[in-house]
Amino acid sequence: MNLVNNSILIKCLDAQMNVVGYVDEFRSLTWGYSWSNVGNWTIILDRTAKHSIDVLRASQFIQIANIPSSITVNGAQMVYGVIDKVVSQYRPSGDTVTITGYELKALARRRIIRTAETYTDKASEVMTHLLRSQMVFAADDERKVFGNVFNQSNSAETTDAPEQYTNLADNLINIAEAAELGWHAQIGDDGGIYWYVIDGVDRTANQHERSPMLLDFTSETIDEATYEVNLDTKNFAYIGGKGNGANRKFKTAVLPDEEVVGFHRHEIFVDARNEEEANLAGKGTEALNEYSGKTTIKIVPSLTFLQRFGTTYNLGDIGTFTELNNLNMRFTGAELNFENNNIKGNFTFGYDKKTIKSAMNILLRSYRNMLNQ
Repeated sequence: MNLVNNSILIKCLDAQMNVVGYVDEFRSLTWGYSWSNVGNWTIILDRTAKHSIDVLRASQFIQIANIPSSITVNGAQMVYGVIDKVVSQYRPSGDTVTITGYELKALARRRIIRTAETYTDKASEVMTHLLRSQMVFAADDERKVFGNVFNQSNSAETTDAPEQYTNLADNLINIAEAAELGWHAQIGDDGGIYWYVIDGVDRTANQHERSPMLLDFTSETIDEATYEVNLDTKNFAYIGGKGNGANRKFKTAVLPDEEVVGFHRHEIFVDARNEEEANLAGKGTEALNEYSGKTTIKIVPSLTFLQRFGTTYNLGDIGTFTELNNLNMRFTGAELNFENNNIKGNFTFGYDKKTIKSAMNILLRSYRNMLNQ
């Protein structure tokens, strides 16, 4: 085992949160962190690491100590994941087994929203309520997941309650990204799942309460950066509801704070012929959000930044890109790779709505519109 493997402790748990064993060797570990979304991870082992492979095959959850995290347990930084897939690969150069999974909060993907409640409230309160009502304190005992939910956010952003029978995780992600909130889950000493809705920290150059996160080459925080701006966005939707011809119901939807006059208007049509009239505007906004893409900056962090990640700086912090006219952006994602005594990282600032799921929804919607013409 190399130095990195020796310092990283991977504990594996079964469905009842009993310890199955420990991974005592691995070829590489890549951990993806996400502030508002759900990150994924990968562990690659040589097939000769039979004990570690058997332990992972018999487990559903992992707990990894001593890699960067805002979660500290008994003095050790900790991350938690749910195991998704085990893949064996056979090569002349050597057989490997790859274990993949997601951050523990991906457990919210196992629930749909079963509630007829309609209300507007603070985004953090809505997220907290959804986790409580759909998982931890669900009315149906068989839906309950032992643990608790804590709202540690002071955000004043408001949001509408999501629709019934939609995926819980998708809604939590949408609300969190709109309000720039973070959320995470961890396993307690009692085996419960504990959920947290949290705020980020202002570390911009124009505040003096805490050490700023200055992102540039002279501050030795960045080795390389890519600045991405998505200009092909849509901001105005016509939504067609029930009925045919002149009797068909139509509504419009506009993204907030968007100029939609003249050539600034980028229109789409949303076919929602099975929806009630009251739901049409919401369907239009949903479609526009799928098309919209916000500015993101992807950086290769310097060694100095890597050493401070998880201690001085964490996901959710807002830093200042001094070489981009002092642009302030939130630290929203990170990927760390541990291999051969080396640690490499890729960090993301800002949000990019153009996910694979959104892209597929756009394609399917266009296809349906074509069929309905």
